[in-house]
Amino acid sequence: MRNREPVLLTNELEIGFTVSKYRKDSVYSGINISAANGELVALIGQNGIGKSTLLRTLANLQKALSGEILIKDTEISEYKRIEIARIISFVSTEPVRIANLKVFELVALGRFPHTNWAGRLKQGDRKVVQEAIRLVGLEGFEQKPVSEISDGERQRAMIARTLAQETGIVILDEPTAFLDLPGKYEIIQILNDLASNTGKTIIFSTHDLNIALHQADKIWLMLPGEIVAGAPEDLVLKPRFVTDNLDVLAKLAARTGRCAAVVGFVDLDRDLYNAAAVCAHGEVVGQYHKRLLPNTAVFDEARYFTPGYDSDPLELFVIGGVKVGISICEDIWSPFGPVAEQAAAGAELSININGSPFRAGKGADRER
Repeated sequence: MRNREPVLLTNELEIGFTVSKYRKDSVYSGINISAANGELVALIGQNGIGKSTLLRTLANLQKALSGEILIKDTEISEYKRIEIARIISFVSTEPVRIANLKVFELVALGRFPHTNWAGRLKQGDRKVVQEAIRLVGLEGFEQKPVSEISDGERQRAMIARTLAQETGIVILDEPTAFLDLPGKYEIIQILNDLASNTGKTIIFSTHDLNIALHQADKIWLMLPGEIVAGAPEDLVLKPRFVTDNLDVLAKLAARTGRCAAVVGFVDLDRDLYNAAAVCAHGEVVGQYHKRLLPNTAVFDEARYFTPGYDSDPLELFVIGGVKVGISICEDIWSPFGPVAEQAAAGAELSININGSPFRAGKGADRER
């Protein structure tokens, strides 16, 4: 995780809606989270748990029911609206579909807090808008109608609008909601690069746990009654997170039916193991564990990994009549490793999670 100064902090925050003068509808309470300069923060949680409400509250688009939101050590309610607009920008999950609105004009809306009452752009404003368009890779799209570009391109334009707004904090509500898998990775990679290269604090909500674990500096995991926060590498070692993963694993297995799924996860019950589970026929039919590297600077499976006890690494799982072998972090080219031995034992399909593409023993290739 990047070591940056925190710019956003909540203290016993309660979010929800004020129904009337005497009635409040609380969605979530006891929220204590923080975000720092240059961090990409992923907010994860099930539908209806309050992710959008939290993000809108952090962006000052709706009032908190109680508690504090501190922006640069100042309570958010002490800022004027124009000051907030120069500190925090927000991208809603709702797609923008306005007839005849050009990409340049959409991005230029981000300059509103910096222009006069008429909203007229000066030469400097136009340069900022053009640079924002360049940063998200939309050069050449300036005069295209927003209604005629793809969902991914439209989402890039929305990100460019926040860049043109020149805020230190950018909040996005499910920016990858309408995109295919390559598009999701593309957008999150853009956000990652922006956080790293510009020092902005970027907070986004997502349902894509895998993308968040690989790309985010910090994760806020909204669970019923508790938000678990931390770096991805730390979060997966927290028992509550692992327990929830195993619950998800059971739910996934229950839906496999005639299909099969192989899932990698972390299992704390066996002293920090990498694990793979085979889900088929409505249940978890087998697991395979391997101990994590004790020294992450060294990458040598044969020396540092030991098999677990749930399954022998050479055991083949029969799924739909197909003999399947599973391994974790193995050299797929090694003539003496589990992958080769599984093939010799009759495996018709070998699944290697996080495998090395290099031939065994080529340490220099690994380093490159």
